[in-house]
Amino acid sequence: MSPSPYAVRVAVPAAKVLDALPEHSVDTVWDILAAAAADPFGFRQFDTDDDEGEDVRYAAVGQLSVTYWVNRPLRSLTVLNIKRDELHLMQHCSEWRNWRSGWSEQQAVEDDPRLSLALTCTLSR
Repeated sequence: MSPSPYAVRVAVPAAKVLDALPEHSVDTVWDILAAAAADPFGFRQFDTDDDEGEDVRYAAVGQLSVTYWVNRPLRSLTVLNIKRDELHLMQHCSEWRNWRSGWSEQQAVEDDPRLSLALTCTLSR
């Protein structure tokens, strides 16, 4: 039997960012937090040069990143910061537009990475 996941709390500044995100981005943030709650130390340390900062972690998926603090005694995570990297997203969308010129929808298969890129670019507009 695996241990129960850590509880997740969201700090006020991070909650304001979360409220301003589009629905698909909010879903992604919660997916990241679900993974972090199940394995809090599965994501990298925020600042590896900080010997006392082992409990501050950083998770990035696509254009979203989440910084959280692991409270070991209370078995909880506190989300400190959420960022959406628009530049990263724009670069991917530009790549997708370049790739798209060389294929048709009939050629695309389900596992084609261009499809997920197309979905990301479409949803972000």
